[in-house]
Amino acid sequence: MWHIPVVERDCGGESSGRSPDDLQSLPVYYMGDWSEIGILVPKLSEAVDLLRTSGYAISTKGAECSVDVALPDLKGVRELVEMLCGNGIACEMGDVIDSIYRG
Repeated sequence: MWHIPVVERDCGGESSGRSPDDLQSLPVYYMGDWSEIGILVPKLSEAVDLLRTSGYAISTKGAECSVDVALPDLKGVRELVEMLCGNGIACEMGDVIDSIYRG
């Protein structure tokens, strides 16, 4: 099972990225070239409603600006993006860890 984060762009006027509190654990060398690819959306609540209605499993990890979506395989990422865009939710793939200082 694959999991991909769906993150609200510019949530609360701050960076779109996840905070360290949203992550299970950081790799040993996270201050180097490390990133987490996810899907950036304009309004997370609209995306979550559509994802739930479409049968996707969602977990929150306590974050206000991001959720994790379970996918059966890597091909599911393309289907997820096509479904969001096809329903009027502009989304893009991007690094969702931009809020963690990496030296």
